[in-house]
Amino acid sequence: MTTRPPVHMKFVFLFADLEERGLAGSRHYARGANLGNIVGAISFDLCGIGDAVGIWDLGDGEADSLIVQALRRASQQEGVYYSTHGPVARFSSDHASFIEMGIPGVGVTIVPRDDEARLRAYVDNPNSFRWLIRNLRPRIFRTYHTPQDGPQTVDATALDLARRVIVGTVRALDELAAPAS
Repeated sequence: MTTRPPVHMKFVFLFADLEERGLAGSRHYARGANLGNIVGAISFDLCGIGDAVGIWDLGDGEADSLIVQALRRASQQEGVYYSTHGPVARFSSDHASFIEMGIPGVGVTIVPRDDEARLRAYVDNPNSFRWLIRNLRPRIFRTYHTPQDGPQTVDATALDLARRVIVGTVRALDELAAPAS
């Protein structure tokens, strides 16, 4: 019986700057880093409001990628609702810098589950005139990048959910990438 050598996974937690300015920080990193062993990139963005996990910006074939499998498993193990969404035309995050380099990438947002339909409508048609009325927008976009956006808009339980999903995703990646015995 032959055994495969152990898989050594390396996790990089990148806190990039200048996302709102053309993803400058993550692009700089992705263009200069050795990406040979990277299995995927996950951006945790807009994680301060909500009770469910939104996995978004899935391109062709990414629904079953290792990182999406790990995110689904982590969400299931936390007992929280999760949903997926395909490519997002207007909104992006730092994972896009890795996609440009050929690395699978997705965004993750902690969202209010009861606001899912409105959020999908907003993401799918962000230029609709109805979104000019702030109270019609999904909750996570009502104060986003406005003077009202601050620590008072962040829910500690949403941040804790993001933390648990991150830890669970790392554990799931370790399990999913482990060699068969």
